[in-house]
Amino acid sequence: MMRVFLCLCLLVCAISSCRGGEPGDFDRAFRKDDDVFVPSGGKKKEALDAELVPSGNQYTQGKSITPETPMKAEPDSGSEKELDVIQPPTIPNNAVQPQPSTQASMSPSQLDRLATLLDDEWLLAAIGTLLLAVLILSLALWIRSRTKRLPAPTAPFVFSAKGTRTAFFGDIHGNAPALRAVIEDMAKQSIDRMVCLGDLVGYGAEPDECVDLVRRLRCPTILGNHDHFMMSSDDIEKMNPVAAMSVEWTRNTLRPDNFEFIKRLGLTYAAGNVTAVHAGLAHPEKWGYILKEDAAGAAMALQKTQLCVIGHSHVPALYRMIDGEVRSLTVEPFFRVKLHPDSIYLANAGSVGQPRDRQSKSCWLLHDAKTNEIEFRFVAYDVRAAQERIRASGLPEKNAARLESGT
Repeated sequence: MMRVFLCLCLLVCAISSCRGGEPGDFDRAFRKDDDVFVPSGGKKKEALDAELVPSGNQYTQGKSITPETPMKAEPDSGSEKELDVIQPPTIPNNAVQPQPSTQASMSPSQLDRLATLLDDEWLLAAIGTLLLAVLILSLALWIRSRTKRLPAPTAPFVFSAKGTRTAFFGDIHGNAPALRAVIEDMAKQSIDRMVCLGDLVGYGAEPDECVDLVRRLRCPTILGNHDHFMMSSDDIEKMNPVAAMSVEWTRNTLRPDNFEFIKRLGLTYAAGNVTAVHAGLAHPEKWGYILKEDAAGAAMALQKTQLCVIGHSHVPALYRMIDGEVRSLTVEPFFRVKLHPDSIYLANAGSVGQPRDRQSKSCWLLHDAKTNEIEFRFVAYDVRAAQERIRASGLPEKNAARLESGT
C-alpha cells in the first residue's frame, strides 16, 4: 500500500512539473504571436496609441479634421426661439477607419478551452495534494505500528504469590483465538501462576497478538524451536517446507519489540519440584522429540525434580518412571492423576494453537503442588475464525486445514 501511494504521488508531481514548466494551451489562450491580450479593443496598446490622437472633441487618425460649420435647426411650430445644434464631426471618406483586431480576441470556443484547462489544473493539484496527505498519514501509521509500545502488563486474574496452582501451556503458534480461550479457562480454575512452554509463533496468522497476550501475563516463558528459527535462519533447512515458510512469514511480520522479547527467552525453567523445557532436557537446543518410552527414559534420567513439563510434539502425554522402568499413561480429556512420591514424571502439556492428537481442542496442564496432582484440560475455541485469518494472510492452506482435523 505504501509503495502504491508513493508511486502515485511521484507521477502526479512529474505531470505537474511538465505542465508548469513549458507554455501550453493555457498560455496560448492569452497570446498569439506574442501579442498582448486587450479585452476591449483587440489590439496592442502601442498600436492604439499611434492610431488615435485626441484633438479637442474629436479623435483623428494621423491628421486633423476640420469640423464643418454648425447647422441651425429649423424651429418647430411651437418653439419660441431657435436653438444651435452642434452636429457630430464627420470623418472624410479617405480617413483610415479603425479596424477591429483579429489577433488577440478570444472566441467562445477558446474561452471554453481556457475554462477546461483551469479546471484540469485545479483538479490535478487537488488530486496531488490528497495523495500526498494519504501518503504522509499512511507513513505515520506504519511507523507507529512498527514502534508500538506494549500496554501496561495486565492479567485476566490476580496471581497469588503463595499459591500452589500452576498452569503450563505452550505451542501457541500464532493462534490468538485459541490462546484467549485457554486463558479464560485458566481464570476459571483459580490459577496462581503460569509457565509458557514456548513456540509462541509459527503456523498462525496472529503472532503479535499472541506475544502481546503472553507478555501481559508476565509469566516465565521458554524459548521454542519455531521462536528460535524465526530469529535465525541458520538451521531452518531442518524444518519441513510448510513450517519454514510460516517462520519466514512471521519474521517479516512480527513487531521489533516482540522480536526482542523472544530473543531474550531461555531454554529451561525450574521452580520448586517442577522443571519446564520446550523439547527435552537432553540437549534442549537440538529440539529432539519425545514420542516413545525410550526417548522419555533418556530425558527423565536427567531430571532433578519429580515433575518435568514439556511441549514440542503437540500431543498430550504422561510418562512415569519407577525403579528405572518407564511406563506411558493414557491421557484423556480432563485426565487427572496424583503424583506418587516414589516416582518421577514427564508430562507433555499438548498444544494451545496446533493440536496433533486428532481433535481440535486446545490443551494445557494444571499442576497443584498442594495436592501433588496434575490435570490435562481441553478447551474448545473458534477454529473457523483462526482458519479464516490464516487463509487471509496468505500462509499455507495446510496450516488452516489441520486445525480442524488435529493432525
